[in-house]
Amino acid sequence: MYKKHVSDADASLGAVFVFVVPFLDGRAHRAARATCGWMRDICDYAASPSAARRRALLGALCSPAAPDVFFVGDLPNGWRARLARSYRNRRLHAVPPDVTSYTTLTSLDLSGNFLQELPESLAQLTALQKIVLSGNQFGAFPPVLARLPALRDLSYGVRTGDVFFPSLCALTALESLVLRSSGFPRRKPVVEFPPEFGNMTSLRLFYTVGISISVFADDFARLTSLRKLMFANAELQHFPRVLCAMPWIQELDLLTNQNLVVSAEIGHMHSLHTLAVYSLDQSAAYALRDLPLLQKLVCKNAPHAVYTLTQLRTLHIYSQPVSGIDNMRNLQKLVVSTSEWGPVREIPTLVGLTTLKMTLVGSGTPLDDFSRLTALRELRLCSFCSAPRTFPPFVANLQQLRTLALVRLGIPEIPPFVAALTNLRALDLSRNEIREIALPDASLAHLLQLDLHGNPLVTPEDARRVTSESCEIHLSRR
Repeated sequence: MYKKHVSDADASLGAVFVFVVPFLDGRAHRAARATCGWMRDICDYAASPSAARRRALLGALCSPAAPDVFFVGDLPNGWRARLARSYRNRRLHAVPPDVTSYTTLTSLDLSGNFLQELPESLAQLTALQKIVLSGNQFGAFPPVLARLPALRDLSYGVRTGDVFFPSLCALTALESLVLRSSGFPRRKPVVEFPPEFGNMTSLRLFYTVGISISVFADDFARLTSLRKLMFANAELQHFPRVLCAMPWIQELDLLTNQNLVVSAEIGHMHSLHTLAVYSLDQSAAYALRDLPLLQKLVCKNAPHAVYTLTQLRTLHIYSQPVSGIDNMRNLQKLVVSTSEWGPVREIPTLVGLTTLKMTLVGSGTPLDDFSRLTALRELRLCSFCSAPRTFPPFVANLQQLRTLALVRLGIPEIPPFVAALTNLRALDLSRNEIREIALPDASLAHLLQLDLHGNPLVTPEDARRVTSESCEIHLSRR
């Protein structure tokens, strides 16, 4: 990471955000974190699993004491940066006048305020590629958006009764569009897509959140560049037939439409590689077998036929037993949450799994055979109740683990073999029965995150003794 001196005009960007992805190498993380305080904050933000912690660190980075501008280059650890400024949730009634002086901005977040219009001077931001306007009180669609030549990504808040489509559809260069319910008033807005919406042929991503959708015009199928589509809480009652004429869509998310049962029509979407739905009927599950590109399925209520989808690499299933899952030998990631667990002994036959997240029911769930899953890099086990249980001994054989979470399992102590998992970077043992850490000093020095909140009597000194200064520790007693 580098701090780079820029011109006086750009040096006024005291609230610049640096968006980062987590370090892939622990040593690089510790080295960068040790360079200076502000570097340490950014590194903490990258590694932090807590959304609240991330918001706090971003707030610190935007304080008057923060450095001017951080640029993150193309480092081998996969870091990326974008010059951006955020005024999110500032209770603003007008856009701050100095915003237009930041002519190098590529991203601007004005969401969660009380804005009713945007100033015409915003057109001076000729490099602006992304603007977030959701959660405001615009009376009309801001016309200045049509004069932002680089704009490609728009997030906009929709209120009941808004007439915005004629102006929105003129932004034919948009590649990403997110429409959210603004909540003013709380009644969910109802949207009918007009024929002009088909003119936005550059769209690659289109999401709606909290907006009731009543009508799909046939012109919706003219969005030939569309690859990612999500209708969240859209109150859909039937699968939109126009989607059958859009076989180029690759990711489709209809998960939060609880009254929608997807039928065999889904089989027309030949390019799908990611599908999230609330319910599938039996015919839909069999139709999905004819989609060779389908890699990921998320389903709340799935028929048993989903276990015949042997092409899947990722499967999230809820509320059904897992009997028959041993046929899915290509699975790499499995997320299971169910109150009727069924024969979990079939899961260890999936030796190619790299990620496993399970919810256990009761203390008698058999786990001995899980030691066969030696390719696991992430393991998360959680129980509905904190029934007494020892630390799962099979974990000692999982030498590739980088993330381990054992939550609410009644674990009384951290066993010594955890220190031998040298690839482990994040350990979550929250809500257990751990009272002390009986491990040698610095035995967990390879960890970057240690979460022990919800355990009785664990002290910060005890946790810091077995870790390193670069490890982020979460502690809170019951």
